[in-house]
Amino acid sequence: MLTLNLVSEEIKKEIRKRKIFSLFRGVLFFLTILTITITASIIYAKLVIELKMENIDKYINTVNQNSAVFNQKISKINSLIDFTQGVQAEFVPWSCLIKQLMDNDQGITFSAVNINKKTATLVIRGSAKTRDGLLAYSDKVENMDYFSDVKLPENILGIKENISFELTAKLVTDFLPKLSE
Repeated sequence: MLTLNLVSEEIKKEIRKRKIFSLFRGVLFFLTILTITITASIIYAKLVIELKMENIDKYINTVNQNSAVFNQKISKINSLIDFTQGVQAEFVPWSCLIKQLMDNDQGITFSAVNINKKTATLVIRGSAKTRDGLLAYSDKVENMDYFSDVKLPENILGIKENISFELTAKLVTDFLPKLSE
């Protein structure tokens, strides 16, 4: 078999150039499609990320608003706790002291008991059946560790029976916390 070469060298070169050009054009077309696809993917990813960021920002704002409400409530509770601790620190179990003051067998009837912690004073008003009972009660109060400078008005000491009195004393504040012991 015989091969005839009827195409000239110039035409062969031209055909080779066209094949190379066609191959180059195909590669460029493929690269262009690939670049467009990658660009579209990047733009889509950017849009998705922006949308997610908006949702995250909205969520963070909501959480911050809710946190602010909770923080206000917590601050209010903390201030109430601080107030309560202050009240508890200032608490004196006056009932123990009043019970000791009211425990008497000297025939004393009480009409008022005034204890003022700020001025550290005690005022007891009442009536006594006898002067001896009143003096015994006054001595009892004087002998209690919680009081000093116990005074009765001197004008009532001349009365022997059915005496209305007002006894005053100073509180010894060092003993106040020990009242419940």
